[in-house]
Amino acid sequence: MTARAEGTPRDLLVLALYSATLLAALSTLGRTIVPALDEGTYLTAARLMIHDGLLPYRDFAIAHPPFSMVLAGIVLEAVGGRMVLFDALYTAWCLSAVFPVARTVRALTGDRRAALVAALLFLTFPEFLRWDARFFALRQASLPFLAFALEALWVRRKPALAGILTGLFGAALVPHALLALVFGGSAVVVLARKGEAAAARRLVLGLGATLALTYGVTALIPGFWAATFGFQVARERVPVLVRLGRLAWDVLPQSGPILVAGIVGSFLLPVRLRALAWLNLVGIPVILLTPPSFYPHYLASFGPSLALAAGALAARIGARSSAAGSTVVAGFTGVALLVSGVALKEPLTRTTPHLFRVVDALRQVPEPLLCLEPIYARWAGKELTFHYNVADLRYAPKLKFTTLDDAAFFDLVARSRSVLVDPNLGPFLTPGRAAELVRDFVPVYRDSRNVVLVRRTSANATR
Repeated sequence: MTARAEGTPRDLLVLALYSATLLAALSTLGRTIVPALDEGTYLTAARLMIHDGLLPYRDFAIAHPPFSMVLAGIVLEAVGGRMVLFDALYTAWCLSAVFPVARTVRALTGDRRAALVAALLFLTFPEFLRWDARFFALRQASLPFLAFALEALWVRRKPALAGILTGLFGAALVPHALLALVFGGSAVVVLARKGEAAAARRLVLGLGATLALTYGVTALIPGFWAATFGFQVARERVPVLVRLGRLAWDVLPQSGPILVAGIVGSFLLPVRLRALAWLNLVGIPVILLTPPSFYPHYLASFGPSLALAAGALAARIGARSSAAGSTVVAGFTGVALLVSGVALKEPLTRTTPHLFRVVDALRQVPEPLLCLEPIYARWAGKELTFHYNVADLRYAPKLKFTTLDDAAFFDLVARSRSVLVDPNLGPFLTPGRAAELVRDFVPVYRDSRNVVLVRRTSANATR
């Protein structure tokens, strides 16, 4: 089928949905910090590369390809390190994937209602929107590249551009590189069987060149292979039953509608869209079962492809009967919005004023700052006490507080002028370490869970 005439009011509805979701996502902007997320780690790595000129793997530890972090670092520098503005731009970018998703569904099915269903399911996908579409993460940051790649291949008929965009999606994470190859390879097979050998070659060239360039350059950095692949291999493997349990109890009750509709729709896709079916039907089991670890937010990688397949399903159901089909689609969409609304209410309304009081205190202390969660330093605009694992002390294999010996700890303290003792650092303060802090530092801020310490000489100098 071909798309209907452009310019109807339904075209504006996607923009309205995007705007409403963006406003909801930004409603607590500047009032929420979630230390457990990866934003602090990735933005600290970005700062080390862009601001300090350091190389990942060789000069500091990070467990992922640096491409997305470099881009984020450039944006963060461009906005003067202002986290509120950075997060606003980042959220707008992540949500922008809804436009190519809706345009692709509309072009392939000729059904604008199906395009709206796809847009709604994508924008309210809890594993996508809950946290990491609002606070920088590699997975969500790469999704617009995939969404625009799908549009470039099937709507704009530009296979070389589709290959480049798919490669940029794969450059963000090693698992995404695997998904890019699954999608690209199956798309090439479909194009070749349809007699479009030239398009297949352009797709291969675009995808291959992008992955070769992004991974080839970083592969030359000492420590790349051990950091990106070795780190994953060394992680404790999550048992299959635990993975399935997380899928059943954590994912399906909140994200079931888009998963079910996307998977069912994938089985019904026509031959020309078989690459999308492979991406969903092969990619999801691979991501669920292959990596040593599994967390529900891993499934956010499939947000655009699931939404597109769900839109195709909605178009097929709606076409069966103008009344009954539309009723089924409307009812399903209503249930999906209700389920997602329940899952997203708390994350989208949470504020953490107590953590911003900590940030306000940290803005007044001298550098460098020693803390476990680097997000505090990014919000406070402070330099961290440098060491190889400065960007990520939580999972770093060589240096983390769970295994840090006293000599290494005391060295970090000696090179710090300020220390944040938060609930994550507190359990690792042995009596000897606590005594060292008491002797050399004075508290300048304290609440029920956090203490900000300043070296006594620094405290005296600032009075």
